[in-house]
Amino acid sequence: MEVRILLPACNNDIDPAIIPTKCVNEIDDKLAIQFLDPGLQTTFSTLIVDRKHLLVIEYKDGGSNEACKSIGVATYSNSEATIMSYTSIFDTLWIRTELRQ
Repeated sequence: MEVRILLPACNNDIDPAIIPTKCVNEIDDKLAIQFLDPGLQTTFSTLIVDRKHLLVIEYKDGGSNEACKSIGVATYSNSEATIMSYTSIFDTLWIRTELRQ
């Protein structure tokens, strides 16, 4: 199992400098975190589990500090075609962040 997480680069709650490398390495090198450029950031969150389940949550007004109050539309899918589309987008963003480094 591998976990890959894309986080916003300019989030007040999560600063790349406060995520210790030791913490990431303690999980058997199965956790990888990349930070998106501000130009690539979106107003939705996507969770893909084992390429079998998909949850997309869209935020109103770009989100706020109180995430539960800013949730707009949430969509769940177990459609293979839909999941593979979102997986492809995620993989493309992941590669772009790797190339930036």
